Amino acid sequence: AHWCPPCRNFTPKLAKIFKELNKEVKDKLDIVFISWDEDQAAFDEYFKEMPWKAVPFS
Repeated sequence: AHWCPPCRNFTPKLAKIFKELNKEVKDKLDIVFISWDEDQAAFDEYFKEMPWKAVPFS
């Protein structure tokens, strides 16, 4: 979630590894983000940092 400091620290590291691995496996790797954000704006702000799919905010 956008409000979670450990998540905010981990996401850039995961994104970097995801991009590197996806090059090696020719885009066969998927991650799906499921948000615990409290509103659409927080979800949108956090999700724009992610190079993977997401379940729509609800």
